[in-house]
Amino acid sequence: ALQSKETELLDEALCAMLVEANVDPKAFASSFSMSAPNLKLLLGHASVRIREGAARLFGLILSEASLEEQRKSLQQIIEEAKRLDLKKHLEKVQSFILATGYTIGHTQQPRGDTLEAFFGALQDFAGERDLQAAVAESYGILSACTDMQGSDAFAGLFRSFVESRKKTEAVSAAIVALGRMCTTEDFKMVQFLVDLIKSVEEESEAFALGKAFSSVFGPPTGLQRQEILLFSSEMMDAVLRDVIYGAASASKGKQSYPEDFKDMCAGTCSEVLAKYVSHPAPKVRRNAGIVLLSMVKSAESHPAIDLVEVQSAFCELLKDTDGITQEIASQGISLIFQLSGAETRKQLVENLVDVLTSGVSSKAKRLKISAETEMFEHNMLGKDPEGQKISTYKHLCSIATDIGQPDMLSSMINLYNHNSVLNSSKGAAMGLASLSAIAEEELKPLLPKLVPKLYRLLHDPDPGVQESMNMFWCSLTRNPTETVNTHLASVIEELISNLGSNLWRNRQSASSALAEVIMGRTWDSLRPFFERMWEMCFRVLDDIKETVRISAMTFASSLQRTTARLCEEGGAQDENSPASVVFPILLTKGITSPVEDVKSLSLQVLYRLVKFSDKRLLSENLPQIAGCLLESLSSLESGAMNYIEQHAERVGIDKESLDSLRVRAANASIVGDMLDRVAHSVNEENLADV
Repeated sequence: ALQSKETELLDEALCAMLVEANVDPKAFASSFSMSAPNLKLLLGHASVRIREGAARLFGLILSEASLEEQRKSLQQIIEEAKRLDLKKHLEKVQSFILATGYTIGHTQQPRGDTLEAFFGALQDFAGERDLQAAVAESYGILSACTDMQGSDAFAGLFRSFVESRKKTEAVSAAIVALGRMCTTEDFKMVQFLVDLIKSVEEESEAFALGKAFSSVFGPPTGLQRQEILLFSSEMMDAVLRDVIYGAASASKGKQSYPEDFKDMCAGTCSEVLAKYVSHPAPKVRRNAGIVLLSMVKSAESHPAIDLVEVQSAFCELLKDTDGITQEIASQGISLIFQLSGAETRKQLVENLVDVLTSGVSSKAKRLKISAETEMFEHNMLGKDPEGQKISTYKHLCSIATDIGQPDMLSSMINLYNHNSVLNSSKGAAMGLASLSAIAEEELKPLLPKLVPKLYRLLHDPDPGVQESMNMFWCSLTRNPTETVNTHLASVIEELISNLGSNLWRNRQSASSALAEVIMGRTWDSLRPFFERMWEMCFRVLDDIKETVRISAMTFASSLQRTTARLCEEGGAQDENSPASVVFPILLTKGITSPVEDVKSLSLQVLYRLVKFSDKRLLSENLPQIAGCLLESLSSLESGAMNYIEQHAERVGIDKESLDSLRVRAANASIVGDMLDRVAHSVNEENLADV
């Protein structure tokens, strides 16, 4: 397969070989020792994946050869790399550099003529911009997998890569290399890495910074070195990493570190927590979250890491507007939950549930608004006359002053605070979703408080919020239908109360959720809420916001069908039957409403009630029904009839003919049909009232 010209076949073969190599490196090197020439040929392949896989496997096989054969092969590779024309063989030179680094990394030989020759070649290659990423990555491999001392010359070289910002790949590789060059005795580059939290812009560079801090706080040993050398995240499933190397971090236990190293780590962690977690710039907060997660992942039992403080930081980052930051924070919370004691776990879950249900936490830190605080992302507020995005507090102040409306600023701050609450709920859902599988016992007593709020948020108008809530809902409930049935009363109560919320998104989501939850329910389950549902339905049908009214129409349609079904299914219709509950509402608040949608809905429902209710119930309500219908005849009369009345003399229609026309039109309408039906319910008892 390694001699095939089919890229897909080569890719699959190398993936399979990498899995075997990760499971048992020595056995693989022994079994595939004859494949080294073929792997060397693949170092010049056009595919990046194939070059990477070949370089890793070639380095492993060569490292198991005799010292003389290693020295000879590496010298040949280094010399060939120097001779090759970069314009024609750039990818091959990059692969040669990496393959040499992997080989020396496996042998763990930090000294020798070959190593010195390789360092000289790296310094020569560093002048070529397209080779800088390979140079930094290869040197970083050596720093992580051997015990060699870091070179000040290379440290300065990699700092220049980072500061130049010319190529993202080179910057990322240089950041990782600087982190791997730090040891428990030599950590002078740490402050430079900390300062990068504020300056790194690219997402890939931010994750490289996290990888660098992983090496700073938890220098790789044993299986972790093997992982760096052999595991390819591009070619291998991430699940295999946990299967093969998951025990490496679990078996680390407590590590002993020099006091000055522990002081440095404690100071670094404190600086990140104090300066960058609450920074006004979203990208700085993202970088801080990535760094904190990397610290905890790489050194779970590190004496310098205060898990309580880091946990609080992750809870704050859950409220961020950036999706990556929220995802990082949820991963961090899940990890810290697993490392914490029972009491801390309980407090963490309760805190997240508070944030989800109320939008705020009892332990929340208020983010200070500075001049450069980015209050609105993307183009939410558009651009100013100069074409710049309106996003920062300083920019908003300037615009409010220019247009002479300082009151506008307070409205914007209120909107900013509302968005913060929304993001808090979204982030809390992501955090709880990551915990649900391992915090089942802690979440169980909180379900009555959690389910009603979560069910409404599943229908939030924001797709991002919907996605987060749905993810948590799926992880929380094995049987969603059973969960809703169990907490139905509290769910409906939550939704009805939010129909009167002063926030339009709450009214809209409650309308959509109620339209869904009442379908197919029995009268016994809906009876306590039925009257309030109709009253609030009339209210949201007249909402000031169009999207809420549209959602309310869906709710009204569902409520109408549910009412008709319950009335048709009902047997004895006493004072607690659906019809007897709905009749008064429709007659006193529905048909008499000035809102056309409410009036139209009420007439349609009343028609169904009149059609399916028994004579006894109609007889009891006959005076109100008849009076209300007669009063509504004139208001429901078509505009054409009014037009004819105004021009009756001109077209030769007398008053008697006009009245006859009006009577026929009324009899043909839905109101006339209802009056005809209720007329059959007139008896001696109600005749006087009618």
